[in-house]
Amino acid sequence: MKKWHVGMIGSGIGIGQKLEGIEYAPYYLRSRHLVDHLCDHKIAVNDYGDVNVHVKDIFESYERLSNLCRRSSLRNQFTAIFGGDHSHSIGSIFGLKKQNPQLKVLWIDAHGDINTPKTSPSGNLHGMPLAALLGLFDLNRVGHMDWFHPVLQPSDVALLGVRDLDSGEKEVIENLKLPCFDVEEIRDIGMASALDIILDRMDPQGTSPFHLSIDVDCLDGSEVKATGLPVPKGFFRNELEQFVTQIQKKRKVTSIEVVEFNPNLAMEDQQWVPIADFIADLFRLVIANELRRFLNTQDPTKVYNKNIPSQQAAVLV
Repeated sequence: MKKWHVGMIGSGIGIGQKLEGIEYAPYYLRSRHLVDHLCDHKIAVNDYGDVNVHVKDIFESYERLSNLCRRSSLRNQFTAIFGGDHSHSIGSIFGLKKQNPQLKVLWIDAHGDINTPKTSPSGNLHGMPLAALLGLFDLNRVGHMDWFHPVLQPSDVALLGVRDLDSGEKEVIENLKLPCFDVEEIRDIGMASALDIILDRMDPQGTSPFHLSIDVDCLDGSEVKATGLPVPKGFFRNELEQFVTQIQKKRKVTSIEVVEFNPNLAMEDQQWVPIADFIADLFRLVIANELRRFLNTQDPTKVYNKNIPSQQAAVLV
C-alpha cells in the first residue's frame, strides 16, 4: 500500500512577542509524542526538525521556516507546523502559498493579528502577520526580510473565533470585507451553517486546498493556561475538535499550524501537560481525517469525493 506522507516542522520562533517560553514549545510538544505517535504503517513521517532563532540574524528564522514549508509542500506532503508565536506565519504561509497559489487560509484565533506598526498598541509582530501577508505594510521596515512579499488576497482569508480586536483591526476587516465570526456567532447559527457561509464565499467551486492557522488562545481562557493572551468566551476543546472536523468534511486541508503554546506560563503542577496533549491529539485528528480522504482516493473502486467519509473521524494512536 502506498504510504501517505506528513512533513512535521517545529518552530521555536518566539520573537514576535515579549514573553519567554515559546521557544521551548517544540521540545515540550515532542515530549508528549506529537511526532512519534504519528508513525503508522499507512503514514511516512518526514521530520524536518525545529527552526530556532539565531542571535546574529533573528529574522532569518522566518525565511528558514518558509523554505521548509515550501519543501514539504513541493513533495506533496501534508505539512504540520507546531510551536512558535503567530508571527511565524509570515514564513509558514509564505512558503505554503508560494508552492500552492490556490491555498486558502482559515485564521482561527481570539485575535485578528491584522494590525500594522501604525495601529498596533503593543508593537509586537505576532499581532501583525496577517497584515503583512496581505501587504498592508512594508515588512522590511520591521526587520530585514527582503525575500518576503505579500502572498494573500482578501478573498483567501477568513477569521474564526475572533473576539478581541483592536480598533484599527476592526476598520481593516470592515474595509477589506473579510469574513469574521466570533465563537458566539458560530454557536448561534451552528458550525455547519457558519462554515457554509464562509467556504462558499472563499471557495465556491470546492476545489481549493485549505491551511488551518490555529492559535491556542482560540480556546476559552479557562481551558488554556499555557498561552500569553488568553481570552474568555472561546471554543471549548471538544468544540474545536468538532469544528475542525466539520471543516474537513467540507474541504480538503493540506496543512495546519498550532501556535502560541507557552509552557513557561503553566509550569506549576505541570498545567502545560493537558494543553500539550490536546495539541498533539488535534494534530492526530486532522491528520487522521486527511489520511482517510487519501485512502479513499487510492481505492480504484471508489469514486473520488472531495469530502471525507461521513462516519466518525478516527484518531491515530
